[in-house]
Amino acid sequence: MDNATYQKRRRSATGIVGAGLVILSALLLILAWLQVVKARNVAHTKNYLHQIKGGVETFYGDFARFPKSIKELTMNEKGITYVDMPTPHPIDDWGNIIVYTRFSTTRGYGAFWSAGPDQLFEVTPTEDNDDLEIRFTIPATATTASRNDALD
Repeated sequence: MDNATYQKRRRSATGIVGAGLVILSALLLILAWLQVVKARNVAHTKNYLHQIKGGVETFYGDFARFPKSIKELTMNEKGITYVDMPTPHPIDDWGNIIVYTRFSTTRGYGAFWSAGPDQLFEVTPTEDNDDLEIRFTIPATATTASRNDALD
């Protein structure tokens, strides 16, 4: 093989390797970007769940009971909006409805749930469960009488 042919093949191989590195770098950047978006969505949804929890605690302070449904945080007899919700039900960052579980004396708490990034609620908790849950209990500042009323 003469030198010109060798140089031509070498440049061709270098070009193929270079293109492969560019494609690999692009894929790694896309994967990193997806992880950043996922982390942002998780943080934003957790923050929203905490806002809803704060709304429930304030509602409890005003009514001496927990909301019967999540709609009472925006539509109630006092006309107070406790949480801004763009839709009748709160939505997480993946477009799914956030589920409200009322306070229960048996459990000792109520909760808000987001299915999380995989958009599936886990029936049985597993190590890789990505559901997001924020629990609430009767506020410590509640009086004994209001604690009893809240359980009705």
